[in-house]
Amino acid sequence: MLESVLQAILSVVAPVFLVAAVGFVYARRRPLPISGFTDLIIYLTGACLVFDKLSTAARFDLSAARAPVSAALLILGGLAVGALARRSIPSLARLGRGAVLLPTAFMNAGNLGLPLAALAYGEGGLSLAMLFFVTFAALQYSVGIAIVKGRGGLREVTRLPLVYAAVFGVAFNQVGWTLPTTLAVPVHMLGQTVIPLMLLSLGARLATLVSSSAERRPPLAPVLLLPALRMGGGALVALAVNALLGNEGTLARVTFVVGILPPAVMNFALVEKYGDDAAAPAIVSGAIAVGTVAAIVVLPVVLAVL
Repeated sequence: MLESVLQAILSVVAPVFLVAAVGFVYARRRPLPISGFTDLIIYLTGACLVFDKLSTAARFDLSAARAPVSAALLILGGLAVGALARRSIPSLARLGRGAVLLPTAFMNAGNLGLPLAALAYGEGGLSLAMLFFVTFAALQYSVGIAIVKGRGGLREVTRLPLVYAAVFGVAFNQVGWTLPTTLAVPVHMLGQTVIPLMLLSLGARLATLVSSSAERRPPLAPVLLLPALRMGGGALVALAVNALLGNEGTLARVTFVVGILPPAVMNFALVEKYGDDAAAPAIVSGAIAVGTVAAIVVLPVVLAVL
């Protein structure tokens, strides 16, 4: 068991967090255009990666169709966990809806999920993880915004190239079409930049979130409870999803690993941009930082067991 954990740390978890650490250290010394990186990934390079990997992967079988369903059920389960916790835990009941539901429902399926799946389960795992990522992105930019604002959000999905890239990527995969080399090569090259950009921006965002949390001094209880609910509750939800859908093999492993990931960094951007709760950004940022640190310990053990 110990040997498996060490192998998971050295081969999967350490490379991911080392690149994020570069972004963290760099951002503490020089400005890094985090929002620019995020827009670049969401609106250009992420779409290239999604299309490139989905269109050129081995033809998906029926089990792959369960990946978006599994992703949606993970989010639904996370929302249920957050709603139940907000009703029953006093320190969470005082918080706004977005400050509780977003960190418990939306996990870091992009910055952490994609590189972890790629390193742990190869191209097949990465292709499945991208179906999760696209589903999460669509739900986060629709349901997530609606939770924070109380309305709206659906229009944002129509602006996400990731969604269209996934649809066309799966279509090309099933029909057997390929892009001409003149287009395929630049699409592949742009897609290859996504994972490094995600990890650098994760580290840079954590650097700014840690500074913000120190200044605003968010209450400790929700900062600790929210990542525990996200990761612990996510593990239970992932087990239930795998049992309900009959997921097996790589799909079951990706579902579980994604299910226990810490809160997504984008949650902070959403509560800051769309919310009206002054305390929410500091609380959510603290939960993201705590959850990400906890993941360094939790993920190697989970990967070793799986």
